[in-house]
Order: sequence, then C-alpha cells, then structure tokens
Amino acid sequence: MVGLRGARQGGVKVPGGRTRRRIEPSPTCTLAAVAAVNCALYAVLVLAPLRLDRHPPSRFFNLARAVGEDGTGLTRFALSALLLFALYLMAVAAARRGGRAAVAMALAGGAAMDLVLLPAHPFYSQDVFHYLAAARVWVVRGANPLVVPPATFPADPATRLSDWSHLPSPYGPLWTYLAALPAWVFRDAGSLAPVVAAYKGLAALCALGAAWLAGAAAERLRPGTRAVAIVLFAWNPLTVLHLAGDGHNDAAMLLFVAAALYLVVRERPAAAGVVLVLAGLIKFAALLALPLFLAWIVHSGRPHRWREVTLVLGVSAGVVLLAYLPFWEGRRTLEAAVDEGGYLTTSLHALVLPFLSAFLTRGGAEWLLVVGTRLAFVALLLVLVRRVRDQASLAETSAVALLTYLVVAAPWFMAWYALWPLLPAAARPGTRVSALAVAFSGGALLLPVATNYLTVISGDPAQWRWLHAVAVTIVFGPLTLTWLIPGVVARVRRPLKYPLLSRVWYSRIERREREDVS
Repeated sequence: MVGLRGARQGGVKVPGGRTRRRIEPSPTCTLAAVAAVNCALYAVLVLAPLRLDRHPPSRFFNLARAVGEDGTGLTRFALSALLLFALYLMAVAAARRGGRAAVAMALAGGAAMDLVLLPAHPFYSQDVFHYLAAARVWVVRGANPLVVPPATFPADPATRLSDWSHLPSPYGPLWTYLAALPAWVFRDAGSLAPVVAAYKGLAALCALGAAWLAGAAAERLRPGTRAVAIVLFAWNPLTVLHLAGDGHNDAAMLLFVAAALYLVVRERPAAAGVVLVLAGLIKFAALLALPLFLAWIVHSGRPHRWREVTLVLGVSAGVVLLAYLPFWEGRRTLEAAVDEGGYLTTSLHALVLPFLSAFLTRGGAEWLLVVGTRLAFVALLLVLVRRVRDQASLAETSAVALLTYLVVAAPWFMAWYALWPLLPAAARPGTRVSALAVAFSGGALLLPVATNYLTVISGDPAQWRWLHAVAVTIVFGPLTLTWLIPGVVARVRRPLKYPLLSRVWYSRIERREREDVS
C-alpha cells in the first residue's frame, strides 16, 4: 500500500486478530510543527512586548518590565519557559529518528526562531550595550577598549546604555576585533537600534554555525545523530533567548569551540588546539578545555604526538601575542578580566559566603572559597585528563569540565553560561553527559524567576542574600535530580547489585554505545 508522504504507517493489533492502521508523522513533519509553534510563541511572548521600533534601546527596559514585575508577570514567564522547554524536548525526541530531511529542518527551524527575535529589544541582559560602548571606544574614539572604560566618553550615546560603563572590556582581543565590525558599519547611524540588531544577528549566526559543527562532529562519532545534535543546541530556549535574543558573545566563543571539536573528529589535532585558543581569545572560559585537548593528542598514540603538542603550544603563543599586540599596556590590559571574575552572585559561592563570613572576615571567606573550589576543580580536571582516550571521550569530558566549573568553581553565574557545557555535550547526543547538560540548561532558563522577579517582589535588599538559595535551587535542582534519581531508584530495586550512582536508567543508552563500539 502506498504510504502518505511525510508520514509513517504502522499497525496495532486489536481483539479479533484485526490490525488497526496507525499513521505516525515523520520526524521532519514533527520538527516543522514544533518549529512553527515555537516561532509563534516567541513572537507573541517576547517579540510583541519588546519590538525595537516601539522601544528604543534602554538599560532600564526588559521583558520583566514590559509585562510586569509582579506575581502575574512571574507566573507568565515561568509557564512560558516551561512550555518552550517542553516543546524543545519534544523536538529532541523527534530528531532522534530523523534523516537528511530532518537535518535541514533542524537548521531551518533554529534559524527561523532566531529571526523572530532579531527585531526585539534584549529581553534579559544589557551586555550587548557594553559590547557596543566598548567597541565605540576603539572605533569612534581611537582609545584602547581593554584599558579605557566607556565612561571616559560620557557624551557617547552608547555609554549611557551600559550599566558597566565604568569598566573596560573584560573580554579577549579577538572579541574586540569582532565587536568592532558592527560598531564601524553603523558608526554614523542616527539610532542605536540597527547596531543592536546587528550584534544579535552576529550572535545568531555564530550559534547556528556552532550547532551545525556540533552536528557534523556528532555524525562522525555516531552516524545518524546530526539532526538531534543540531536540535539539542540550536533549539534550546536558552540558546534562542540569550544568544539571538540578547546577543551574547558566548555564541562566538562556542562557534570556535565547535570548530575545534570538528577538527578533532577530522583528526587534525594541531589545528583543533589553535582554534580552541582562538575561542579563549573571545572568552577565557574556553581555555578550561585546553588540557583535555592536549591530553587527547598525547593519549591518541599518534606517532608525532609530542611534536603536535609542541606545535599547538608554540603557534598558540604566537597567536596570543599577535592578538594582544595592538592593545597591550602591561598588567592594566588584563585587569578588567580579572576584576569580573571577582564578583559573587547566583552561585554556590554567593550562597556559602554569608555562613563563612560569620567565622572569618569577608575577604578571608572569599579567598577561602575561591582557592578551595578552584583547587577542587583542578583536581577533577586532572582526573578527566586521564580519562581522555578518543574523540568521543574528549567531547564528553569537555562538557563535564565546563559543567563542573560552573557548579563548583565559578563565583559568577549567569543563565547563558549553561550553554558552555551544552555545546560539547550536543556532539554526544543520547549520553548521560548530554542529559545532564540539558537538565542544567532547563534550570538556568528559569533563573530570571529569582534575579528579575523575586528581587523586585521582595522589595527588601536585606532579603536578597536568601534569593541566592532560591537561584541555586532553581539552576542546580534539575541537574542534581537528573544525576541522583537513577541511582536512588536502582538502589531501591536492586540494593546489593548496583551502587548509588547506578546507570540503570541509562542502560538503553549504554547498550547502544556498546553496539557502536562493536
């Protein structure tokens, strides 16, 4: 019998021996439907109240203020985020069965969702305004943006938009070059709306490129996973809202990280290491994965592996020197980056600090937290280095390293940071690491509940320290449950055979991994 185009036919036996025909939509049709619903939701829930043609760029305006910083607004945001995340999980499930058509739909759907938010005012963060202000320090004023803060030029319209105008750019020099492009193109524009949209467009393009490269890497590691890898990253509401919606430069960093992973699976280790260093010249967080990349080269058994390690380190050192050369003014060049890492907010550091401060001075408590947690992270990183054996384990350990840093060692956490581990995890769809990264992104998606709504609703700054506990619970709760529940269930069912962190819930995944190896 001729089947319907775009659908799958199956049968279900009913009493009497007959078979009831059942038509299932194809993965491509499901992805198209979910993408259409997502685009409509983003248009109604985000674009409509934040249109740039109605709301000029302002640091005092965001989605919470547009729809109300009260209980009603909080409920609307939380329900919207949960609905978008549920649709995202539906798309991930559909993409697991997809072929080439699903790959095209995955890219097209991600691009469509990003396009919906390009003409919208930044919905949560005003970081894009600081990108613009710092870029104009160089492009328009001719000063060094890594040393001179935008506040030096108070008459500049971009300076008045930034909450961080007293700080120079805390990012690497490669981001300075990239950020200068939109600022130079629109340097004489009468409105700042076009250049804000340009930064958001740059972030959206980088995010789509990162998703495509992650999909290409996933396909080489396990054929048939390209579509789901693209959906895992590009369709995540955190990606759409914070990269296309807010224009964060994390998208550019992740593009280079994805390129490094792709070069790894193509067996080009020297190029992969240098590209990863380029990612670190956008945001230094990418360098956390560099020891793992070098460990992969060493453990790969390649005949010239030590020569390749030397080549990576030597070329990378030259690239770093050339990138910093136009901006270098001694230690002052790095002060802004170091200063940004000293803030404590919405993190385990911020939660524990008040309790330690009861026994130590605040400075001593901060020092103990930072040093202790970073030593713990270094110890874990050394363990991960020993576990890197092939390309697949490199992708997974990179995701684990970034995830652990954000949970344990990062004093400063923002929602979009959860995309750091999601990108390498997307190259390994169906693994425990990808499940943890997705759960982490789901918790981070709800972070504005604490930072944008409860801080305003409470009204008392003295109570805000307790909101750190709320924020930590919201962000890390889903991650913790995803990590612990399988082991707890296994311990109840088979207490003698399985340890606490058993893999019972992931047995199907492991069976598929063993089949791939065999």
